[in-house]
Amino acid sequence: MGTENGVYIVDSNTAQLNILNNTSSPSIAGKEVRSIIQDGEGKIWLGTTTGISILNADETLQFTYNDENSINFGLNSSHFYKLFIDSNKTIWLGTYSGGVYKHSLQENQIKLFESSPQNPNSLSGNLIWGIKEDPKGNIWIATQTAGLSLFDPKSITFKNYLKDFNHHIWSITIDDNNRLWIASSGGVFVYEQTREANLTLVKTLLTGQNILQVNYYAGKIWLQSNNNTIAWIDATSFSTHSEPLANQSIKWVRPIFLDSTNNLWLDTNVGILHYHVDSQKVSRLVLDFNDDNTRYFSKVIETETAFWLSSFGYGLIKIDKTNYELLEEINTGNGLSSNQVMNVIIQGRSLWVSYSNSGIDEVSLDSNQVLQNIAPEMLGFNELNESVGLLTHSQQLLFGGTNGFAMFEPEQLSVTSQINIQGITGKSKVPTITQLRVFNLPVDVRSANSPINAIINSLDEINLPYESNMLSFKFAQVNPVNPKAIKYRYKLKGLSDKWIETVSESPRYAHFSNLDFGTYQFIVQSKAPLTPWSNDKVLNINIAPLFGCKPTL
Repeated sequence: MGTENGVYIVDSNTAQLNILNNTSSPSIAGKEVRSIIQDGEGKIWLGTTTGISILNADETLQFTYNDENSINFGLNSSHFYKLFIDSNKTIWLGTYSGGVYKHSLQENQIKLFESSPQNPNSLSGNLIWGIKEDPKGNIWIATQTAGLSLFDPKSITFKNYLKDFNHHIWSITIDDNNRLWIASSGGVFVYEQTREANLTLVKTLLTGQNILQVNYYAGKIWLQSNNNTIAWIDATSFSTHSEPLANQSIKWVRPIFLDSTNNLWLDTNVGILHYHVDSQKVSRLVLDFNDDNTRYFSKVIETETAFWLSSFGYGLIKIDKTNYELLEEINTGNGLSSNQVMNVIIQGRSLWVSYSNSGIDEVSLDSNQVLQNIAPEMLGFNELNESVGLLTHSQQLLFGGTNGFAMFEPEQLSVTSQINIQGITGKSKVPTITQLRVFNLPVDVRSANSPINAIINSLDEINLPYESNMLSFKFAQVNPVNPKAIKYRYKLKGLSDKWIETVSESPRYAHFSNLDFGTYQFIVQSKAPLTPWSNDKVLNINIAPLFGCKPTL
């Protein structure tokens, strides 16, 4: 029971009374409780005049939204009047002065964070070039022109640093002494975290140089070089080093991975090189592959039996861990959303593959198949940047781009576990055919000389006269959680067996012209994010022959 003095909880068996408010333990968002609902997972939502608290069934506090962090969830008000849950298990939040918001399980499994100039507790800037986690579980986010943000994933709050940093930031890493190394347009800057959670400048190196990358492997900070040298900084003495490579045709060297045998993988303009950090021997990885695009790699992932390489031009390549033989090529030809891979992160038995404009794919390590695509709409149309991502110690995935970053728990979104998530079914809803058009004119039961006697979606078959050789159909999912994220595909059997996916300019429309008389089947499917294609919606179409003509068998 919500009251002006908190929420009163009465045990139905013992009649024991418990009161929760802003001074109790646990404390909730506010004293004045205006609305109470229970969501599809059994959690209790308490809407107060100063925020929302979410309780587990055992009355323990799970989370609180208030003035301190509400802006990071897109909420412009913490004064809640009414909470409501609809038939889709979508939660609607009515506020005093900030309008109405909706929260759905599927949409809000992916949390989007961007900068809000009006809120000092938000992300410092939107253009992100680095994400790293420190030993305390805090996330350091490097923005190009707005310094660093320290993100606490538990409280969903930010603390910002180096707002007046005079250089563009391109990369960030953290060494074993918990020092931050920043690659910038003005050199390498090393900062130390104090007990007061401040940053102190320890060292400036390579002053005035444009340093694009810093990676910490084996006690060294490895740098990208624009010549035929391997360059690094000793993380203890801060001394700089470079070692020339014998191949004079090498124009740039980019360290991208240190494997379990201490081979440092170097991406160069002549392909992948291996540099053993102990013996300092260099060898070239020769791939049995005839495509120049494979020389531009963005990431290497090591598993028990294989290496996975992501390319800027040819998707994913899987090679044997022992003899480096090519095992698999995964690209747009067999399911990837794009061949230009920005980042790959391994979690469990899946690879999560990100792209600039094509969202994020999940790829199975066991079957080598693309399991699903998280559409760009689910990521706020954020253009994801190269190598900007992280799997945290608490198993959350972060991907950064040009408009903030996205965070989600991969276990909740993985295809192998999604059918166990309440509110997400095995397949998408079957779409509804909403309109028939003949010669671009709408046809319904009230039309003059109408060929149909009921609403189009209720029919399994329609009979049309011979002159009806130009047909169009409109279709849609009914009451989808996120209409813009729904994809559709269709085909007209009798004309073609090929699926046609709709485009963004005309997402729910199919048009056919110059149809001959005969029998056809219009088939349409829909697909919500994170779900397979729906079952078929089928409409049989019979176009009568011209008088005196017979169909050709």
